Amino acid sequence: MIEDRDPGRTEEPFRFEARLVDGDRSPLVVAVVVAAFVGLAFVKPWAPAAPPASPAGSAATEPAAAVPRPRDTPAPSPIGEAVLELCHDPLSWRTATIETWRDQTVRVWRAIEPAPASRPLDPSIPVVPAVGNAIAAIGYCAPTSGPDHPVGPANIHAWRIDGGAVQTLHLHQIAPVKDVSPYGALFGPPAELGSTTSWPNGRVVFRYEELGKAASVWFAIEVSGITADASSSPAPLP
Repeated sequence: MIEDRDPGRTEEPFRFEARLVDGDRSPLVVAVVVAAFVGLAFVKPWAPAAPPASPAGSAATEPAAAVPRPRDTPAPSPIGEAVLELCHDPLSWRTATIETWRDQTVRVWRAIEPAPASRPLDPSIPVVPAVGNAIAAIGYCAPTSGPDHPVGPANIHAWRIDGGAVQTLHLHQIAPVKDVSPYGALFGPPAELGSTTSWPNGRVVFRYEELGKAASVWFAIEVSGITADASSSPAPLP
């Protein structure tokens, strides 16, 4: 269990819980290390959602009748069900990643504060890590309320930094599957990077540009993959 405070929510601490599959708790130690490094992290097992296929020739079933919502139940989030499942209605900015640690594949959210910048190599761009044997997807979650939440459509651009070289990326969105939302998205490795299963090592810089606003904000994710025989868990962060 990781406790931290979210300045965008209340004065009281709130909790982040890591649930891992098969009872192997070794990645939890790493999650705590990562949390200490970036200030806030939320880890959850990942299972890509897929609609169940109907058997050939079978009749389609009627949808269940809608159950009236009790009066004291909060109204659904305005960000949409698909993004709500991905981001869990955050009140501040997060990076979102899918990381494999040994035999555990988890979703990880890390707190970040995007900042203005002038170019992908700008040293003022905030960076958080993504560490694992494989990094299947990286992305972001925007706040759903407060002064920084999006009020309209947005564009996001990305570049990969390897040493001093800058490479423009054509982002491949994998979640939400059909929605395009300013509130969040996950991106798989682009074809131009030569891998379809894991992001290669290097820094990926994002520019988030909300339409109608003159300024854009920038953030970056440092991908650090490890080999399966190098360590039983992700390498400690510097």
